[in-house]
Amino acid sequence: MFAKEINNGSAAQVTKVRVHLLVGNTYHARVHFAPSPAMRAAGAAAGEVDVDARPSDAINLAVRFKAPLYISKEVRPREPRPHE
Repeated sequence: MFAKEINNGSAAQVTKVRVHLLVGNTYHARVHFAPSPAMRAAGAAAGEVDVDARPSDAINLAVRFKAPLYISKEVRPREPRPHE
């Protein structure tokens, strides 16, 4: 239900996505949402909220909504890895 509401723009708007943490071999991401104009008209708070998400889902939302995608410097590899 939530994904359907996001897709039609009535629930919220994705403002940005951050891939911000690498723990072992697991990446962590956050999706930032702002209430849609319809939600604000219905009395929703104007502030942005962010939620944890799987990086694959977060990147998918960033692409669908044309939202900026930020990758933390701590997550990016520092040196190229040779092909094995």
